[in-house]
Amino acid sequence: MQTLLFYTTDRQKQSQLQLLCRRLGISFRAIARSQLCCSLMSLAAGMPGPAPGGSSIPALYAQPELLVFSGFSSDALDRFLAAYRSSGLAPIALRAVLTPTNSSWSVYTLTTELRREHRLLQNQS
Repeated sequence: MQTLLFYTTDRQKQSQLQLLCRRLGISFRAIARSQLCCSLMSLAAGMPGPAPGGSSIPALYAQPELLVFSGFSSDALDRFLAAYRSSGLAPIALRAVLTPTNSSWSVYTLTTELRREHRLLQNQS
């Protein structure tokens, strides 16, 4: 089952993402700030639970917008991204596919890793 997990504080963008998912027949779940320590796997399953080992979040931490794709084939991911681009929604820079490696990570841990990778890629160019 295809499920899009997303984090945004922009209510209009959240509504537009939900509309896009409905149009494409994709299940969706908004990630609440209180769920940043939950494992991605539990969020995708709709039963938020803490990530193994837990992760503490700095008090003033500002969670950036995030998309996590669960159960998407390569073709389905391409279709979603094309529909996203044509919808006129502002881009969300941090995106990931749920994998066996990251499924037990918290949203916070994934975001930290994506930011680290993004910095490394920028330094290479």
